[in-house]
Amino acid sequence: ETVEHESVTYTVTAIGSNAFSDHTGRKTLTIPKSVTFIAPRAFYNCVSLASIHVDGDNTAYIDADGILFDKNKTSLVKYPAGKTSSVYAVPDDVKSIGDYAFESCKNLTAVTLPDSVTSIGVRGFDSCINLVAMAIPEGVTSIGDSAFSGWAALASIVIPEGVKSIGDLAFSSCTSLASIAIPEGIQSIGDSAFSRCTSLASIVIPEGVTSIKSEAFSGCTALESIVIPESVTFIGNFVFYGCTALASIVLPEGVQSIGNDAFDNISADAKVLAVFNEAPDANKEINLKITYALTGDHIRWYRGFRTFSSSAGPVVLTLEQNKEYDLKAILGITDTVYKGETGS
Repeated sequence: ETVEHESVTYTVTAIGSNAFSDHTGRKTLTIPKSVTFIAPRAFYNCVSLASIHVDGDNTAYIDADGILFDKNKTSLVKYPAGKTSSVYAVPDDVKSIGDYAFESCKNLTAVTLPDSVTSIGVRGFDSCINLVAMAIPEGVTSIGDSAFSGWAALASIVIPEGVKSIGDLAFSSCTSLASIAIPEGIQSIGDSAFSRCTSLASIVIPEGVTSIKSEAFSGCTALESIVIPESVTFIGNFVFYGCTALASIVLPEGVQSIGNDAFDNISADAKVLAVFNEAPDANKEINLKITYALTGDHIRWYRGFRTFSSSAGPVVLTLEQNKEYDLKAILGITDTVYKGETGS
């Protein structure tokens, strides 16, 4: 409960981030009654830690079967990575899975979450390499960053209707994940959310998603098709980078921003379609949308959509790789010149 520093005795009230990080030989730990705060990453990579005990007079925390909870048992704080059980049922009434709660629990093959759970924290199940499936309860509204990353054995998962956002790296490197259903109600897909899911063959992004952030599907080498809804306005950098099997992408009319190399290193025969099909009034400022028909193995997108004044009608262009186009001449624009580029 106390520590001494320079002949002064201090009462321990908090355990900070990385306090026991990489204590790979530690098997048990006792939390004294004086501790009222434990940082999420306090026990990072304690791969042999099998049991956490809490002093019965502690007002903030409690343990059950060596697993750490908050005092009310509504939040699971830490499941020790060294526990030998292969299955675990989270108790009823637990509402949140804390940050790093099940991080690196390599012995677990199945975890059951109760319907009371509403949130899964950052890296909640990170690197649980032998977990093969999980039913996410209907009440969950958010999936934290890296929540399920590194699940090498995960073959499928269903995201419930109530989830509004998928965090950065949420399912990154789930190399066995062959399919996933993203429900309506999702508004954003985080950076690298499904990156390096090398077994993912197809995905439908539902209406309502407005942004697909950087590298969201990069390195998904089995991805052959994807449906992007009309609601999407933002596509980040490298979103489909390295999706070497991707045959076609249809971009919705409302896309306003496409990041650097969003479609770089996709299939050599891929088509990226973005059709401008609105006939603008004379001198109306419009956003140009273009049809790419790729002949090489990658492209560089125009540097964002540029705004032009033009009385031109609907525009559909087919651009060949490594060829420069003068949009002034094509559109009859008299006051703006912008030359696009493909290839690199």
